[in-house]
Amino acid sequence: MILKVGDRYEYDFSISQEEVNEFAKITGDTNPVHVDPEFAKTSEFGRTVIHGVFGLSIISRVMGTQWPGEGSLYLGQNIEFKGPMYPGDMYRIELEVKRVIGRLHIAVVETNIRHIETDQLVVKGEAKAMNKKTFVS
Repeated sequence: MILKVGDRYEYDFSISQEEVNEFAKITGDTNPVHVDPEFAKTSEFGRTVIHGVFGLSIISRVMGTQWPGEGSLYLGQNIEFKGPMYPGDMYRIELEVKRVIGRLHIAVVETNIRHIETDQLVVKGEAKAMNKKTFVS
């Protein structure tokens, strides 16, 4: 599959509270807003929130295993967290090729995450990825 400017891919996902707790253990980021429902109730979010970089790791997983997939290298990411992500809610990753530098096998890909039910954009970003099979001139 050769990808070109304008090509898009979407992936729906949810992250459970148990997965958030495991991520907190692995990373050491045990901020109570992520892992303590009683504490989180008193925060501006009203309930626990997913670590921002956990959402980014799902983008990385999709880009490395599904689109563009095998052989892809994630070279960089600019990101803006626009809103909280909550455990148990459904989200959609929206990827779109914005630019291809064929001779280098690199693409600039818009990387957004949107809350499915509310359509709220919660993560807005742009990644640079390399794949010798899919990003060619």
